[in-house]
Amino acid sequence: RLSKEIIDKLAADAGLDMKQFNADVASAEIRKAVDKDRDDGETAGVDSTPTLFDFFDKPDGRAERLLNLIDSRPIQVVVLNMDPGFSRMIDDDFYEALAERFPEKDTVGHFEVRWKR
Repeated sequence: RLSKEIIDKLAADAGLDMKQFNADVASAEIRKAVDKDRDDGETAGVDSTPTLFDFFDKPDGRAERLLNLIDSRPIQVVVLNMDPGFSRMIDDDFYEALAERFPEKDTVGHFEVRWKR
């Protein structure tokens, strides 16, 4: 789980109006809307944020396939494991392509969180 400190830092780094952000976080109306969205998701069988893992795919053309998939969806944030103990790091070309698409970044533990402006 993300702590309030990390969420606040990510919000500030993303350029959000922190006064408005904090007011929204404290708002009963916003809480009600978030709870409804969560309940609707649970009713529909959603139990997590959409996640893409590409461990077992063929390596040839992997970066292009993943970039095409990312570009075809309204993805705003990617999280990269910068210290994978079970696989190799992503290729430099793929990393650079992600950095172009998601120019903002922060580090949380051994993960790099990248997002669009």
